Amino acid sequence: KGSLHAGMEQQQQQAGRAQLKRKRVTTKEEDEEKEKEGHKGGEHQEDDADLRPPLSKQGREDTTPVDNHTLPGRMDALPYVDPFTDTDRALAHQLVDDELASYTPPQDILGHLAPMHEPTFYGSLILQNEWKRLHNKQPMVAVETKRYHVLPPDSRQDDPHSWRIAVHNAAAQLEHQALRMANLSLVNEYGTNAWLLHNRSLEASQARLEREVAAVRHTIESLNIQRKAEQIKGGEVLVAKEWEWMGMVNKNMAIDRACVLLQDQVLQLQPP
Repeated sequence: KGSLHAGMEQQQQQAGRAQLKRKRVTTKEEDEEKEKEGHKGGEHQEDDADLRPPLSKQGREDTTPVDNHTLPGRMDALPYVDPFTDTDRALAHQLVDDELASYTPPQDILGHLAPMHEPTFYGSLILQNEWKRLHNKQPMVAVETKRYHVLPPDSRQDDPHSWRIAVHNAAAQLEHQALRMANLSLVNEYGTNAWLLHNRSLEASQARLEREVAAVRHTIESLNIQRKAEQIKGGEVLVAKEWEWMGMVNKNMAIDRACVLLQDQVLQLQPP
């Protein structure tokens, strides 16, 4: 039994040396192939320089993760393909609630903005006074309607000056009423056509805006359809690649198992 055990140990040592020798030969061949590929690719170093990751100050490759949102044409999710369960939704809401619970809003939200421009209304005393009134939150002065009333003289009936003011006011009111009657007659004669033209202009503007809205909605719908089709196609490719990877893994495991069985058979067939 002792000699048989020693012989098995010797065979295992020989098999280990042979396997180590094969690994060294394989490593040497891989190094030679890499060296040959390096000589061949030397001519294209300048073209491939832009495809390599940037170097840090120490000359090493920068392994900082890249944000996919900053790169156009890249995305890290397929919302039309990836399943989104109620558990995922609850987890997303929980993350939002946790973020809101730890968020402290600033006291001055507009503090980072430039100060608001203060109008001066230079050259207009009326606007300056009105701006001051708004700043002081004072009520607006009511419109004086006394001038639109036809009133008798304020003083004695025998005062010519009072009668003169009353007559001038009555004449002004009469002219104002005559002007209103002229405007009403003009509106009665031409107002109908003017309003019809105005309505037609509004209808044309509405139709134009509706066409623009329809075009934008069509563009959005076409973009969503295209995005959905591309994501479904990409999802099918991902599923196929995943099945292919699983098949390769199973195949490699079967090959490893067969290699182990063959090694056991070789050890069994070797003479003691």
